[in-house]
Amino acid sequence: MRGKFHELYWRATARSFSGLNHEEKRLNGNERIALGNTRLSVSRLCFGTSALGDMPDTYNYVADEERALSTIRAIFKSPVNFLDTSRIYGHGRSEQRIGRVIQELGGLPDDFVISTKIDRNWETNKFAASQARRSLEESLQP
Repeated sequence: MRGKFHELYWRATARSFSGLNHEEKRLNGNERIALGNTRLSVSRLCFGTSALGDMPDTYNYVADEERALSTIRAIFKSPVNFLDTSRIYGHGRSEQRIGRVIQELGGLPDDFVISTKIDRNWETNKFAASQARRSLEESLQP
Protein backbone atom coordinates (compact mmCIF):
# COMPACT_ATOMS: atom_id res chain seq x y z
CA MET A 1 0.00 0.00 0.00
CA ARG A 2 2.80 2.45 0.87
CA GLY A 3 4.27 2.06 -2.63
CA LYS A 4 0.91 2.72 -4.28
CA PHE A 5 0.21 5.83 -2.19
CA HIS A 6 3.78 7.06 -2.60
CA GLU A 7 3.49 6.75 -6.39
CA LEU A 8 0.16 8.65 -6.42
CA TYR A 9 1.56 11.30 -4.09
CA TRP A 10 4.44 12.17 -6.40
CA ARG A 11 2.36 11.95 -9.58
CA ALA A 12 -0.39 14.13 -8.12
CA THR A 13 1.95 16.79 -6.79
CA ALA A 14 4.29 16.88 -9.76
CA ARG A 15 1.62 18.13 -12.17
CA SER A 16 -1.78 19.74 -12.29
CA PHE A 17 -4.83 17.83 -11.10
CA SER A 18 -6.48 18.15 -14.51
CA GLY A 19 -6.60 14.95 -16.52
CA LEU A 20 -6.33 12.58 -13.55
CA ASN A 21 -7.14 8.95 -14.16
CA HIS A 22 -10.08 7.22 -12.43
CA GLU A 23 -8.05 5.96 -9.46
CA GLU A 24 -6.52 9.38 -8.80
CA LYS A 25 -9.93 11.10 -9.00
CA ARG A 26 -11.04 9.13 -5.96
CA LEU A 27 -8.21 10.81 -4.04
CA ASN A 28 -8.82 14.36 -5.27
CA GLY A 29 -8.94 17.30 -2.93
CA ASN A 30 -12.17 18.94 -4.09
CA GLU A 31 -14.41 17.53 -1.38
CA ARG A 32 -14.20 19.36 1.96
CA ILE A 33 -14.99 18.07 5.43
CA ALA A 34 -15.02 19.66 8.88
CA LEU A 35 -11.81 19.15 10.84
CA GLY A 36 -13.07 17.69 14.08
CA ASN A 37 -15.01 20.20 16.15
CA THR A 38 -13.22 23.18 14.64
CA ARG A 39 -14.55 25.66 12.12
CA LEU A 40 -11.89 24.55 9.66
CA SER A 41 -12.89 22.91 6.40
CA VAL A 42 -10.23 20.67 4.88
CA SER A 43 -9.92 18.47 1.83
CA ARG A 44 -10.32 14.74 2.40
CA LEU A 45 -6.81 14.36 1.05
CA CYS A 46 -3.97 15.72 3.18
CA PHE A 47 -0.43 15.79 1.86
CA GLY A 48 2.20 14.50 4.26
CA THR A 49 5.58 16.15 3.85
CA SER A 50 8.05 13.95 5.68
CA ALA A 51 9.69 12.90 2.42
CA LEU A 52 10.19 16.56 1.48
CA GLY A 53 12.57 16.92 4.42
CA ASP A 54 15.10 14.80 2.48
CA MET A 55 15.31 11.67 4.60
CA PRO A 56 17.14 9.14 2.37
CA ASP A 57 17.66 6.68 5.24
CA THR A 58 13.88 6.46 5.62
CA TYR A 59 12.70 6.65 2.00
CA ASN A 60 15.72 5.33 0.04
CA TYR A 61 15.85 8.41 -2.21
CA VAL A 62 16.92 12.02 -1.98
CA ALA A 63 14.39 14.85 -2.15
CA ASP A 64 16.67 17.64 -3.29
CA GLU A 65 15.81 21.28 -2.66
CA GLU A 66 14.31 22.07 -6.07
CA ARG A 67 12.23 18.88 -6.22
CA ALA A 68 10.85 19.55 -2.76
CA LEU A 69 10.07 23.20 -3.52
CA SER A 70 8.35 22.39 -6.81
CA THR A 71 6.30 19.69 -5.07
CA ILE A 72 5.20 22.17 -2.39
CA ARG A 73 4.31 24.74 -5.07
CA ALA A 74 2.20 22.09 -6.82
CA ILE A 75 0.42 21.27 -3.55
CA PHE A 76 -0.50 24.93 -3.05
CA LYS A 77 -1.82 25.12 -6.65
CA SER A 78 -3.87 21.95 -6.28
CA PRO A 79 -7.44 21.67 -4.98
CA VAL A 80 -6.07 20.13 -1.76
CA ASN A 81 -6.02 22.63 1.12
CA PHE A 82 -4.49 20.47 3.84
CA LEU A 83 -0.82 19.73 4.48
CA ASP A 84 0.82 17.88 7.37
CA THR A 85 4.38 18.46 8.55
CA SER A 86 6.63 18.22 11.58
CA ARG A 87 9.92 19.72 12.75
CA ILE A 88 11.33 16.20 13.02
CA TYR A 89 11.03 15.68 9.25
CA GLY A 90 14.57 16.10 7.98
CA HIS A 91 15.57 17.96 11.17
CA GLY A 92 13.36 20.89 10.19
CA ARG A 93 14.02 20.89 6.42
CA SER A 94 10.41 20.00 5.55
CA GLU A 95 8.99 22.97 7.48
CA GLN A 96 11.75 25.28 6.21
CA ARG A 97 10.98 24.36 2.62
CA ILE A 98 7.24 24.86 3.15
CA GLY A 99 7.98 28.24 4.73
CA ARG A 100 10.16 29.25 1.77
CA VAL A 101 7.30 28.59 -0.68
CA ILE A 102 4.80 30.41 1.55
CA GLN A 103 7.15 33.42 1.49
CA GLU A 104 7.39 33.18 -2.33
CA LEU A 105 3.58 33.24 -2.49
CA GLY A 106 3.37 36.27 -0.23
CA GLY A 107 1.65 34.28 2.51
CA LEU A 108 -0.36 31.15 3.09
CA PRO A 109 -3.12 30.74 0.48
CA ASP A 110 -6.64 31.53 1.73
CA ASP A 111 -8.40 28.63 3.45
CA PHE A 112 -5.22 26.52 3.51
CA VAL A 113 -4.58 24.46 6.66
CA ILE A 114 -1.17 23.27 7.82
CA SER A 115 -0.96 20.82 10.69
CA THR A 116 2.24 20.14 12.58
CA LYS A 117 3.18 18.10 15.60
CA ILE A 118 5.27 18.65 18.66
CA ASP A 119 8.45 16.63 18.48
CA ARG A 120 10.65 14.79 20.89
CA ASN A 121 14.09 16.09 21.71
CA TRP A 122 16.31 14.91 18.83
CA GLU A 123 19.24 14.16 21.13
CA THR A 124 17.48 12.52 24.09
CA ASN A 125 14.39 11.12 22.30
CA LYS A 126 12.26 12.36 25.23
CA PHE A 127 9.09 14.44 25.40
CA ALA A 128 8.76 17.03 28.15
CA ALA A 129 6.67 20.17 28.59
CA SER A 130 9.68 22.37 27.85
CA GLN A 131 10.40 20.37 24.68
CA ALA A 132 6.76 20.64 23.57
CA ARG A 133 6.91 24.45 23.93
CA ARG A 134 10.27 24.61 22.13
CA SER A 135 9.00 22.39 19.31
CA LEU A 136 5.93 24.58 18.81
CA GLU A 137 8.03 27.76 18.86
CA GLU A 138 10.44 26.28 16.30
CA SER A 139 7.52 25.36 14.02
CA LEU A 140 6.33 28.97 14.14
CA GLN A 141 9.72 30.38 13.10
CA PRO A 142 9.77 32.11 9.70
